[in-house]
Amino acid sequence: MSGQFQNTGRGSNGRNAGRGRSQQGRGNGQYNGNKSGNGSQKEKKFHPLTRGNIPKFSFDEVKKTLVIKMSMMKMDHIDDMIQSVQTLSLFYIESVKPTLVLVTNDSDPDKGIKNEERRTNYLADQKDWKARKNAFDNNKPNVYGMIMKMCTDHMVDKLEQEADFENKLFNDPVELLMRIKKFMTTTVDTEWEYFGLWKTMSNLINCHQKEKENIASFCKRFEERAKALQA
Repeated sequence: MSGQFQNTGRGSNGRNAGRGRSQQGRGNGQYNGNKSGNGSQKEKKFHPLTRGNIPKFSFDEVKKTLVIKMSMMKMDHIDDMIQSVQTLSLFYIESVKPTLVLVTNDSDPDKGIKNEERRTNYLADQKDWKARKNAFDNNKPNVYGMIMKMCTDHMVDKLEQEADFENKLFNDPVELLMRIKKFMTTTVDTEWEYFGLWKTMSNLINCHQKEKENIASFCKRFEERAKALQA
């Protein structure tokens, strides 16, 4: 069960595995969508959106490939991580932690027998849950490594520049995917475009007739702001 993953830590499947600086990493991820071994199809990789360079594959397309690869991994309780990736919400392992509920009705003639059975089942469930939790914690760095290997050089560079790359992104594969999704759909240019659009809309919405301003001047000013929004 979980024992075989106890010492995975941040070794070959951990932080360095995801950096992509080895032959399996940066060497294969230099371009957006690389050719596979047979040279006939392009490998789906996470690639950032840059000015004049739209990713060949969408975030959802690459994520679907990631899920398929994860489903083929021979790891205990990998389904918990698969669910996390599919929903982009890290599975809360504490939500399935077993609890002991005893019979408190003293008039129940089988109270003692029932409680003894419940205690036995609880201990067994608690043991299974601890193994599941250990596997979940050990699977995080492994999934991190898989995600980073599916990133192009450009994406790896952007991720490594993030202030929380060494801690939060390493320990939470879902947060890593969310950051990747942001880089695949938003650039500095588009952020400024959205800000400019918001500012233009705000100017139009907040356009009110000023005190002592005649209706003709107000209409002209309103029309100018409306044209700016359409531009």
